Amino acid sequence: ILAVSTRARSGIRLVFEKSVAFRLIQDAPCPVLVSAASKDTSSDSTSPIGHRILAPLDGSIHAAQSLRVGLNCLPSEIESVHVVHVTDRQTVQLESHDSRLEWVRNYVDELSNDGVPVALDVRTGSSAHAIAQAAQEHEADLIVIATNGESGWSERMMGSVARRVVGRSKVPLLVVPPAALNRATSSGESS
Repeated sequence: ILAVSTRARSGIRLVFEKSVAFRLIQDAPCPVLVSAASKDTSSDSTSPIGHRILAPLDGSIHAAQSLRVGLNCLPSEIESVHVVHVTDRQTVQLESHDSRLEWVRNYVDELSNDGVPVALDVRTGSSAHAIAQAAQEHEADLIVIATNGESGWSERMMGSVARRVVGRSKVPLLVVPPAALNRATSSGESS
């Protein structure tokens, strides 16, 4: 794991300025722990993380495998994993939404059968906002999230959900980039 702090830019600065943290994530061969720098020096920065996990799943194999990789990086004393599935209002109307949600439900059942203390939280709205809100509501101490590793103009204009979550969340993120996933898959870690 690589660990890095970021100033958590948001708004127009998020679109045009690229942080060192996100440049690192694009090329990292392993998961990257990203923590937003805090101006509040009174908080306890030595408290353990990884006991109450929030994991956004969009119904993709990449996101599911990233959660497995993340779980393999964490201490064995996991209290809870809250899988959050977020769709926007337009997607809820589509038939593909039902099949994605069913896939996520099946994956949550698989995790439960493997002994992972897991619960599903389904939300509608902006992904980044809903993920940050769910992390706060579930008192998560870590968000495990996949990133697709896009760069260039497409990533600057669309932004990645992981990048937007860093701008909204007070909780550290364990970001699993594609290279880390490929490495874990070839060594058999994510199964």
